[in-house]
Amino acid sequence: MELSEGQELALRQLRRIAAVEGSALRIDNITSDARFDSALAVDVSIDCTHYEQTAEGLQLHARESLRLWIPVDFPYHLPRVTTAHTRFSGNPHVQWGSHLCLYVAPDSQWFPSEGMIGYIRQLSAWLQAAATNALDAPEAPMHPPVAYTESDTRVLIQTNTPGRDKWPWFGAAVVLQRRANLVEIMDWKEAYKLTPGEHFAASILLDFELSFEYPRTVRELLQQMEQRGLETTKTIVHLMLAAERTAPNAPMLVVVGAPSRGVVSEPDRRLQHLSVWEIEAEHVQRLKNAALACDVMNRFQGKETPDELRVLIDSVFSELFKWQAQSRVRWCYVHENRPEIVVRRDDGAPAAWFRGKSIAVWGCGALGGLLAEHLVRASAKRLDPL
Repeated sequence: MELSEGQELALRQLRRIAAVEGSALRIDNITSDARFDSALAVDVSIDCTHYEQTAEGLQLHARESLRLWIPVDFPYHLPRVTTAHTRFSGNPHVQWGSHLCLYVAPDSQWFPSEGMIGYIRQLSAWLQAAATNALDAPEAPMHPPVAYTESDTRVLIQTNTPGRDKWPWFGAAVVLQRRANLVEIMDWKEAYKLTPGEHFAASILLDFELSFEYPRTVRELLQQMEQRGLETTKTIVHLMLAAERTAPNAPMLVVVGAPSRGVVSEPDRRLQHLSVWEIEAEHVQRLKNAALACDVMNRFQGKETPDELRVLIDSVFSELFKWQAQSRVRWCYVHENRPEIVVRRDDGAPAAWFRGKSIAVWGCGALGGLLAEHLVRASAKRLDPL
């Protein structure tokens, strides 16, 4: 593969770093790979013997092997770094089991002018912080779990979640369909309190954190919950009951929440971080079939079940297990408007006095028209031009 001008620049910079006497960086191999958008793959190793390490931190080997992925448009886009192993999997700021997340906010923390020198400096700082379990400062806000969106559905959350005293909470988020791919969560209810015809999303609000990166398959998501003591059976039953009340040939939304909003050192004060999972219509039908099979089994409890019926029930549950193992979790786009976590930018500003008020505007010319716009932005309830 022919290298771009940016990739050539990155290689020159890496070679200069490695050539410095006593440098911890060593370049082991250079190749090309299309896995990351035709990025140039550079295998390096870093001497880690000089890093301070603690029992709680990542246990680094004397020399750690890493792969740098240099994008075609370097330095305007930053490189990526992965490990050839999964020893770091499950730790903060490690994604896909082997991808090291060096920057919390790349848009503001990556400086193209620093090039690979700045990137290797950041990588070194990451390794040192990881070795001492200091990637997340105690006084810093938590980095919420990453859910990679695959669904086109957008969910706007308008109301606060049920309180901590109710977690873990299995219930329903009452939703309002604004348009084809936009729904709003307007309320939270116990499932048995839903009124006929009320649209909802099945909701599971956990009392423990999930991994730094949300799983991509249903089974992995259920396993993460099970590892923390939440029985898979309870979750599946909750989904089956919700599926029974989902309209035919319609997808089903599931809200998954974990206490991951707040300060790292204050777990008792954290709020729910919400992600929304969309189950496609064909998979909702599998859940409905499983619910029906359970109902039939209950009816035949203590009685002799016909062989044909037993075979049918077994096939339904076999399909359900296949769905868990193979189906991907389609995370939706989530837009937050909960008062407990969202504060208006103009909150407390003098213009906030107009919020909710009915206002008469005398004249809407050059001055009045501009004032009317600002009044609307200040959330005036009503404007009457006179």
